[in-house]
Amino acid sequence: MAIVAAVGAVAAAGGTIYSAQQQSKAAKAQRRASDIERRRQQLQRQRERTRAIRDTRIAAARAAQSGANQGVSGSSGAQGGVGSILSQGAANISFLDESGRLSDQASVQLGNARKYTARAQTGAAVAQLGQMALSANPTGTAELQARIFGT
Repeated sequence: MAIVAAVGAVAAAGGTIYSAQQQSKAAKAQRRASDIERRRQQLQRQRERTRAIRDTRIAAARAAQSGANQGVSGSSGAQGGVGSILSQGAANISFLDESGRLSDQASVQLGNARKYTARAQTGAAVAQLGQMALSANPTGTAELQARIFGT
């Protein structure tokens, strides 16, 4: 009976090791996918930022040209309008930058959550292995431990 229990414990240990290795590979693949997605988001944000800068410059130039066409380009109203457009553009760019930082932080935290989940699953598998070894031979636990661990 002890041999059957030892074989079962060894098989369970092998399964646990294999499971842990596969979980590690899955976690690495998830990290690579997260890194790729984060890079894609950064490129998207850079495009949005460039577009916001371009749109702000165009709007400011149109306002300045309109003031010049009306002969009031030096007036405080015309200059204030251009200044307002530039200020709003800067605020939009600042929002895009902050949104990007928050998105990056969220991605990092999701990666941490996946890592800790994988570790928890590995711990659960090891605990299950121990329970299986004990339940396989409850009366000969000391003998089973001696055979497995050489003590």
